[in-house]
Amino acid sequence: MTDGDGQPVLQLEAMLSAASDHRRPAPADAVARWSGRLPPLLLDIWRRYGLVRLAGGRLRLVDPRRFEPLMGYVFHGDPDLAGDTHVIGLGDLGELALWSERHGFGFLSPLTAALEMPYIIAPDAPSADTQIADLLIAIPASAIEAFDHQHQPLHDRLHQKLGRLDHDEIYAATPVPPRLGGTPIEDYEIADGPEWLEAVYAVMNVTLVDYQRDPFELRMVGSAWPAGMAATRKRMSP
Repeated sequence: MTDGDGQPVLQLEAMLSAASDHRRPAPADAVARWSGRLPPLLLDIWRRYGLVRLAGGRLRLVDPRRFEPLMGYVFHGDPDLAGDTHVIGLGDLGELALWSERHGFGFLSPLTAALEMPYIIAPDAPSADTQIADLLIAIPASAIEAFDHQHQPLHDRLHQKLGRLDHDEIYAATPVPPRLGGTPIEDYEIADGPEWLEAVYAVMNVTLVDYQRDPFELRMVGSAWPAGMAATRKRMSP
């Protein structure tokens, strides 16, 4: 297994072995289809372990194909992300781990409609495999969470109440979009992730952010860059 220059190989192996879900193999043609477009380490994980569950089981790797219409809608007309940004992971509450062939890893949260792209304006970036090792495989469980109207975490209570999620299901706040002040647990149900997310992003505009900067808001997705700012020129996928 390759690991870029991030997490040690033995540590990655242990994390992935624990995350393996043999009921979710990658589609037979997936590795060949996405070779050269997604990081080699991600394809190696598909091949060896399948579509594993990460973040303590709260995020599942996915074949990007099911999400292509959603990506086409969210990034339509965007100067840096349209056409080659793919969903590689689905969180239990509708979070999306993304891979941009030009700009690397991204994380899109439906609670805030914020897309974090840590390297989009950086002059350089870690290798593709290092980003997968450090930002996807090692993603903490706390990244996949929502809160009720009393600001209490919901994920574990939803799992206990509604049961295990399979395929592309999520715990979905109703109605959409999720309430900024939190949604009571009674207003959640199991729903198809892509369908729920299409409804969410039909009524919410996405903000591109980099939380390491001040201010962290970069621009709206689909809009031009402010004067003096621009994405750096690089292509992350091999």
